[in-house]
Amino acid sequence: MELPNEVPELSRKPTLLLAEASQMDCQLLANAIERQGQFRVFGCVFGSAEVISAVREIRPDVALISGRLVDGICAGLSAINKLQASRVSSRIVVLLDCEDRELVVESFRCGAKGVVNRSASPKELCKCIASVYAGQIWASNNEVKYLVEALAETPRATSINPKRIELLSKREGEVARLAVIGLTNREISRHLNLNEHTVKNYLSHIFEKLAVSSRIELIHCLSLESTEAG
Repeated sequence: MELPNEVPELSRKPTLLLAEASQMDCQLLANAIERQGQFRVFGCVFGSAEVISAVREIRPDVALISGRLVDGICAGLSAINKLQASRVSSRIVVLLDCEDRELVVESFRCGAKGVVNRSASPKELCKCIASVYAGQIWASNNEVKYLVEALAETPRATSINPKRIELLSKREGEVARLAVIGLTNREISRHLNLNEHTVKNYLSHIFEKLAVSSRIELIHCLSLESTEAG
């Protein structure tokens, strides 16, 4: 484990902890990120126990954790799951070797706020990290589709919570229900006979009312299952 002796009190750049399967992978990743100039890479760890300890002690703004660590191909996800249970403040991004449906869904279930493929460019990777640092959810269109499909497979997860939907107007509620089941803006506009731009405006108002920033967060916000679990 390579970590600094102490955390600086002030830093102009958000701090980033990296977790990779090897020192070489970690160094290459750190170099690529630091060249973009947006984040300060604050340390590298290689095993799940080190990830948990480092995030709890250092409290980086963002932790970029590979699904595959030195102690197993899914050790990163196991560590994230344990961190979620301890309610750490650091935001988590999972680095995946491929866009595997099960790994994507499990990453978000474990508490990740974003997932990114290892084949992404350094610029795209930093864009993902910056979005998650800003409080947003990051996922590709395919990954959002995987999440919607996973929710659809569990009936309770697609049941709309009536208390949440009451916060919306009748038309906003109709748009929200269709967005939750995975319809695109164009499909919603056709279904409700609305202009596509109008649908976009409705979604913007819905996000504002429910204090969410993406469709993924909207799904979790309106899901009966997630509300009861919280």
